[in-house]
Amino acid sequence: MFALLNQLQYGLWKPWRPLTKKRNETLYKLYKWFWALPWLIRSALYILLTPIRFLNAVYFNVWVHGLWSLRDHLSEIFNPKLRGMRHMKGLKYGFFWLFGLPLRLVRHLFAGGAQLLEGLIFVIVDTVAPALTMYHGTARESSIAITKPGQWLVGSGNFAGSGIYFAIDKKVAEHYAGGRGAGVLVCARVTLGAVINLNYAPRDIYQSTKSSGDQITKWGQSQKYTTVEWWRQDSGWWEYCLLNQRNGRPVKTWRIRILYVQNLATGKKERIWGGKALWVFR
Repeated sequence: MFALLNQLQYGLWKPWRPLTKKRNETLYKLYKWFWALPWLIRSALYILLTPIRFLNAVYFNVWVHGLWSLRDHLSEIFNPKLRGMRHMKGLKYGFFWLFGLPLRLVRHLFAGGAQLLEGLIFVIVDTVAPALTMYHGTARESSIAITKPGQWLVGSGNFAGSGIYFAIDKKVAEHYAGGRGAGVLVCARVTLGAVINLNYAPRDIYQSTKSSGDQITKWGQSQKYTTVEWWRQDSGWWEYCLLNQRNGRPVKTWRIRILYVQNLATGKKERIWGGKALWVFR
């Protein structure tokens, strides 16, 4: 049900999206000349979609985020895997398990409480500043580097801008993860912010797709956009790039808040040893 509500929020956020898959000079000029009309329509839709945003925010931020966070913290309390514990056996394991239990209880009860509080805070944030549940496909090793410190590696040379890529469709993320037999899906709440469809960008910027992601990112950020929306004509899907100029470097951003990691080979949610990084209270 809530997956459908997430799709409904996405579809009604810009109901004219199917008309913008290709660059249309007439539409581009109309958008440029009558920019106030789409703004008025979006404002009306923003008000109408408030109940759906609230329901999605409660479900994903409190229930989904809370459920998998609880699983990770309880697992670490009773079946610790951090640091040297995962290599210990026998009496040595039993001694350190018992000796470290009070510290693990305090640490993970505090972290779990902080994550619950963050979820409640972002119910309000996501209701006011629209967020969607989206997917990022990557290798399992990369997901560990993402979930533990809560940081993302900004890619370089990307087709539709330098930044961090997400999709609303799981199949898109599966493609970038290497298919169902390999990699993982990182599911996250994503606050896209100000979004520009590349078909509405100036011609020289539009022609930079597939060749100069840096140019797209610099232009987008200069125009106060935070995300680029792009229809991949060759693949038949939408992609979203959260713009960032720090190519090849890790970044932390409140706009991306990890819910869980799914192993594509097993179909199961990955246990994040020690729990995933806090969204805000780092």
